[in-house]
Amino acid sequence: RSHSEDEVDLYVPGSVVWIYRVRGHLEASLVPCTLPPLRRLLLDKRMFDDHSAKAIHQALLAVTMSATGPGPSWQKFSEAGEKCPCCGSRYEWMNTARSGKMRCH
Repeated sequence: RSHSEDEVDLYVPGSVVWIYRVRGHLEASLVPCTLPPLRRLLLDKRMFDDHSAKAIHQALLAVTMSATGPGPSWQKFSEAGEKCPCCGSRYEWMNTARSGKMRCH
């Protein structure tokens, strides 16, 4: 699609930190403002929640935690056990209900 005379190229100002998931944890990289995924906005109902000050702060804390220490070892879904490798809590993969009826569903 060609640009009309009224369209203006806009860029994200300042330093851009791209936060992304890798094997179950968050990592971050400095990226140029010309990065193709930043050149087009796709609106999503979670967009504003995901980019709130609180959400960004929590993501940066998670990046810092994964950078400063080893996280849980990665495992395939098919090889996962009955307990969370991070906290040891019991969970069911298919639902979060704890009743016997729901676990057998």
